[in-house]
Amino acid sequence: MSVSFCKAAWPALLLAVILQTSSVAVQELPSNGCSVTAQVSSHWALETGASQYAASINLLVSNNGSGTVAAPWDLSIEGVGYSQVVQAFNWDSTSTSTGVINGTASLYWETLLPLAANTVNLGLIVQTTSNSSNVAPTAVSIAGQSCELNITAAAGASPSGAASESGGNPLTTDSGNIIGPDGNTLALLGINYFGFDDGNTMLDGLWAGSDQLTLDFATIVYRLQLLGFNAVRLPFSFQNIYNASPKSQTQSCSAVTTQAILSSVTHPGMSGVSSSQQVPQPASPAAQTPGVCNDYLPSDTTIDRFVWVVQYFTANNIYVLLDNQLNLDTTVLDNYQQWIQWWPDLVSRISQDPVASQKIMIDVLNEPDCQYLQWQAANGKPGAGDLYLAAMDAIYKVNSDVLFFVEGLGQSGLANNWGDGICTDENTIKQYGISDPNPFFMSLMGRPYLSQVVVAPHVYPPSISKATDKYQGSGLYDRLSKSFGSLNKNGYCLPDKSKCHQFAVAIGETGTAFQDSRDTPSMASFAKYLTNTGDGNDGKHNKIESVFWWAWNANSGDTGGIVQQDWLTINWNKIDWMASVGLTPWYAKQGSSSSSEGAAIESFAEPEPFSEGDGFTVVTNASSSGTDISALAATAATIAGLTTANATIIGAEGVPVNLIGVTWPGFDSGNTMFDGLLDSASSFSQDFQTQVQRIISLGFNMVKIPFSFNDLADLQPLSVLTNCTLPTTEQLQSSVTNPGISPPPGRGIPSLNATAPTVTEGTCNSYLPDDSVLNRLLYVVTYLATNNLYVVLSNNVTVDNTVATAPAMWIQSWATLVTAASSYEPVKPRLILDFIDYPDRAGLEWQSQDNGMPGSGDLYLAAMDAINPINPSALFMIKGADQTIYTTNGGQGFVTDQQLITAAQCSNPNAFFRSLLAKSYSTQAWPLASQHIPVVLAPIIEPPSQTGQEEGFSGTPQYALLNNAFGYMNDGGYCATGNVCKNFPIIPEIGSPMASINDNLMMESLFSYMNATGLGKDATHSSIGSWIWNKWTPATVPEGTQGILTADYVTVDWNKVNNLTTIGLSPWYTLPTAHRQVPLTVPINSTTVNGTSCEVSYSLTQAGQATTGSGGDRDYLAFLQLTLANSATNAPIAVPYTLTLNNTNYVGVTQSNGLDLTDSSAQAGLITGNVDDYWNTLWPAATNNVTISLLLQGTDADLAPSQVKINALVCTLTDASPKGVNSGNQPSAATSSTGV
Repeated sequence: MSVSFCKAAWPALLLAVILQTSSVAVQELPSNGCSVTAQVSSHWALETGASQYAASINLLVSNNGSGTVAAPWDLSIEGVGYSQVVQAFNWDSTSTSTGVINGTASLYWETLLPLAANTVNLGLIVQTTSNSSNVAPTAVSIAGQSCELNITAAAGASPSGAASESGGNPLTTDSGNIIGPDGNTLALLGINYFGFDDGNTMLDGLWAGSDQLTLDFATIVYRLQLLGFNAVRLPFSFQNIYNASPKSQTQSCSAVTTQAILSSVTHPGMSGVSSSQQVPQPASPAAQTPGVCNDYLPSDTTIDRFVWVVQYFTANNIYVLLDNQLNLDTTVLDNYQQWIQWWPDLVSRISQDPVASQKIMIDVLNEPDCQYLQWQAANGKPGAGDLYLAAMDAIYKVNSDVLFFVEGLGQSGLANNWGDGICTDENTIKQYGISDPNPFFMSLMGRPYLSQVVVAPHVYPPSISKATDKYQGSGLYDRLSKSFGSLNKNGYCLPDKSKCHQFAVAIGETGTAFQDSRDTPSMASFAKYLTNTGDGNDGKHNKIESVFWWAWNANSGDTGGIVQQDWLTINWNKIDWMASVGLTPWYAKQGSSSSSEGAAIESFAEPEPFSEGDGFTVVTNASSSGTDISALAATAATIAGLTTANATIIGAEGVPVNLIGVTWPGFDSGNTMFDGLLDSASSFSQDFQTQVQRIISLGFNMVKIPFSFNDLADLQPLSVLTNCTLPTTEQLQSSVTNPGISPPPGRGIPSLNATAPTVTEGTCNSYLPDDSVLNRLLYVVTYLATNNLYVVLSNNVTVDNTVATAPAMWIQSWATLVTAASSYEPVKPRLILDFIDYPDRAGLEWQSQDNGMPGSGDLYLAAMDAINPINPSALFMIKGADQTIYTTNGGQGFVTDQQLITAAQCSNPNAFFRSLLAKSYSTQAWPLASQHIPVVLAPIIEPPSQTGQEEGFSGTPQYALLNNAFGYMNDGGYCATGNVCKNFPIIPEIGSPMASINDNLMMESLFSYMNATGLGKDATHSSIGSWIWNKWTPATVPEGTQGILTADYVTVDWNKVNNLTTIGLSPWYTLPTAHRQVPLTVPINSTTVNGTSCEVSYSLTQAGQATTGSGGDRDYLAFLQLTLANSATNAPIAVPYTLTLNNTNYVGVTQSNGLDLTDSSAQAGLITGNVDDYWNTLWPAATNNVTISLLLQGTDADLAPSQVKINALVCTLTDASPKGVNSGNQPSAATSSTGV
């Protein structure tokens, strides 16, 4: 669900981007340096009695001064009788007093540009004693200065963006160079960005993440600008842009600060970026609704959207190269007449905009080799030369200012990859027996657009081209100069030498993932060739300044993207390469240097496994550096221990608790300490105590520590001493505060309950033991527990297979470790033991196997039997096993239904559970002992990016799988003989990069299941409030789930944190603030309810035929998005309200976002649900709107609602669906509207 302003009532916000870095203070305005236009859109009486009213007020704020006012800036609104803010839009209300409301505007697009270049739209619902005649504000101040105030009866004009560069000379070439509008040489440093060629009907990646950095097209364009790109190559398919219906790209998203944008495109090796460094701004920002991304994109036709996108790029001073992607669009071969008509039509549409008309370039055919074309007609196919000339002739008639890019082809042997091959030397052509482009060039020499033609080969290193020689050094240089390099030095001459012409050269595609060892020297040589430096200066070509990297897209299969799989993190080695050939990111313009080298992660050989009968001992409890663990432990109070009761975890203090955990590896990888302490130059990550305080501040109350017995026994601790300056409290607090949230006044991050007694000033980790890895582990466990964190000790059997190779030794080692850890009072009641982390990876199944492998059930029982007497307060964590069709990954399955087990012939845990319920520690002396058991189930739930699932990972199929695998255990429980039954608490281990639409859908669906809300609510399982996120530090392998911390080991991944708050994570700043706290004294319902009316616009997309249902009926699916508004003038529609949709074809709802369904099936064609969040109140005069999304199932393709009611009100319906969406059966897919 999303809540946003209605455009009809609230002028669209200008996406104005701040011009200062965060270190620049807010500039004070001169007197009357700002102006505010205020409009009261509605006013109504409240139920509280006489002289109590509410009003909806819109403010349009602009800066008339000559300097920029950077967000955040303070706001003060005065009005007669104002008492409190009921709801604030686009700003935070911080305090109120009689007649005065104070707040802050802090979103990055709320920066006020000078000379009224933009307008910022703010809104509020205010409680007041004033009647409608004087409810408007009497004064408004910005940054402490009074503004000129105008009161209007109608909304002000929509803001407009700054002017883009236009005019000047058309693009052309001269002497082998591209010449820009200013008459100077133009170097095109470009990026390929696809999506209009693959059926997406928009540039790819707008499905990733949860905020504007990845979800919002305009913000991505700005990031490209900041990285230094001044051109973009857009691969497209004529079939897609002319015939495909546009897919909706509008979705809820979180705003981001300017600093977040700058940080996302600032090289991690940069230092010393000056606070006065000029930051470029978008020349023509997109108008945008707060909290919603991409609602400004056209949705009527894909061709209109494509034209808009091109014009948006050019309005922001980015040149656009249009690329007909022949490998995905064979229109030129299938329907030549259509192709030759579509090209000029497309160019004509784009050229209606005067700026775009002078900034577009045409790549007529992408890589003709892919369809085995030759320069001249052959094998029943037209010649590429003829196709080039025909298209250029047609396009030139509608826009004579464009540049034409001509790719190579047909010269395999000389050329190493598609798109190369433009050799015109007759001797070389004969030598290699390759296709001859001379007839094309001779014809081209007589065309009027000769000076507008650019030779545009593609050049790739061995991992892509599969070249086995001539991919570096002199061999590469000679090949490239023969293919195309000579054309920009010696040029092309007619046979009689009567005319010669030097061609400009631009590399249309190059790129690599930099994972093949051969690619690095190949790309280094190529950079020398382009810059004409070193041995790359072969005397046969001139410098080539224009290069387009393939690609921005993370979903580029062979090269990967400039952005990594999260579509956010930059692959800086690729930017570094582009910088070597001329790219200049924003931060580099001040002359600072950067480096792509990061801290190396050391690797270690795996130690030999324990031999039977060996063990390790605790040698001392004091480190050689003087740290006494017992001194640290002495600060803790004596408390109770962990247990469970009726599927509820009872905490150390004897009360129910939800355990919210995060995995922090390091003691399992040879690091001999937690990861991250040596992986960053920042004390935020270098210092162990600081890391712990950050974990606590983000709301975690449990840390899982994977370890290897081999590491504890055989390794010596590595030094983690570093010289560092610890962050201040303010810096630490800022590092764990969501950039988009204003912290509650008067609150700060929690202090540590205990700190290390021995700290050396200026040195991080001086207090950590360095005599043995075991003592270091015991120290950190005690430290965590002393600071009220629960600790999970988890034997990582993926790297330590002792459990399978020497089970007796494994049990002895566990007993030794728990004895040592439990000797410290704080640890004993906060210790959780994860005996076998991921049993499948040790080759274990629930029962013993014929190959001699013990059963995990027997191992669990033996370990618990040995450990419970040592520490009766410890909680035991049990992992599941792979149970074939009933699980998606190992560690997940607890299926005990004998019929299901027999049908799938899968691993059987029944013997384990029967024995467990008979154990003495299952009925130890607690109140209601028969319901207490110190065991929790910890299934592992991996996302599609890890499991490879392509279907069934979300919604109803997922819920059925989870219920079968383990969900039933916390509600129905397990019953043994004699009617002895137990309900088990569940602590799932979850994690995801959250960088793909499948992962996002899966996680969103999983969170509904854990919360037991919406379609995730069923009669089989109860809500799951405890969980462990994998993990704290970033992944060291691409396929990992990534961490709460991003790659720099410092920055918090706020997308993950924000989403984890929906399942119980409570960071320090999440206490209700003034503008989010429901005002208890304000009854929303008005006494005047007559005349209340509602309006609903709907968008039906991706309607399509699904599988055949029962009885032979065909099922259809459709994604329906509803936008609700209250068009009454004097009464809100208060929550909770009921929403009812009617269509006789409705069968049910597969997925719901924003609507708590009464029933997932449609009874008599009716879908009914409740909207009950206070913030989804529908304010009068269409002040706001509420968006609800449904994935519908029906008996016909026509699934548009015939009627929508809010409570008993029949709403006015408007069809806002994209054109043509119901014209045929299109494949359907669920679309996440919440951006989880």
